[in-house]
Amino acid sequence: MIKDSFPVKLLLQPAETFAAIAEGKTGWAWPLALFAVSTLSSALLLSLVPADFMAAASSDLPAPSGLGFSSYLAAGLAGGLGFAFFFCALLSDFSSLLKSGRLMLRAPLPLAGVGAYAVFFIVRMNSHAGGAAGWIVAGGTLCFSVWAALWYRKTWLGLMQAFFAVSLFTILSDLAGGAAALAGSTGAYKVSEYLFAFVTVAWLLKAACAVTGLSGARAFSALLPAMLGVAAFAFSLLTLGVIKPEVFQLLLLM
Repeated sequence: MIKDSFPVKLLLQPAETFAAIAEGKTGWAWPLALFAVSTLSSALLLSLVPADFMAAASSDLPAPSGLGFSSYLAAGLAGGLGFAFFFCALLSDFSSLLKSGRLMLRAPLPLAGVGAYAVFFIVRMNSHAGGAAGWIVAGGTLCFSVWAALWYRKTWLGLMQAFFAVSLFTILSDLAGGAAALAGSTGAYKVSEYLFAFVTVAWLLKAACAVTGLSGARAFSALLPAMLGVAAFAFSLLTLGVIKPEVFQLLLLM
């Protein structure tokens, strides 16, 4: 039955679906398939939609020019897997930190850490200083994420499954974006992008609550710095020259 399929249940019964993931009752086939299809759909959309339409529809973050389907696909796969690993590791650790104690006292701690990391690399980019220190800080952060993934392995794996599953909304967003491009409506494209971005965050919050057992407020207090932390880490890789500006821009766009 279609109503019993994983994507439909994810759309209509997210709490039950994420609870099943948390309990280890869901395999990896559907989440990984959704992630793969979403990466493929995003690469197709970026490679097929005219560059002038994409530039007008995504004026805040236009797609890099001169890249083809294979480049978009490679960047989406590598970036998506890296994003998932790092994001879920941070979320696992932050969730553990915020599981107990007074939220108003603990919630600023992850944000402060992420903020300090971002400021360090912003200063480094502007002053061209701290080269060795930059590599040490970025390397230490990567080691920390590996430790968090191993230490909170059950939580991390559950969050990874949920993260891949939520790729369903990327597919729907790409379909809506493609329809908007065919209609020549940049406004509709922007609306669909913002709508599905909001829904994705909402479903990730539901997933965090189910997998970590946190309340909505505590889960959001862990989710927000985890998302910002991934962006800050990607920015640090840009600052260190590990990734090129167009790749960084593409990862944010996808």
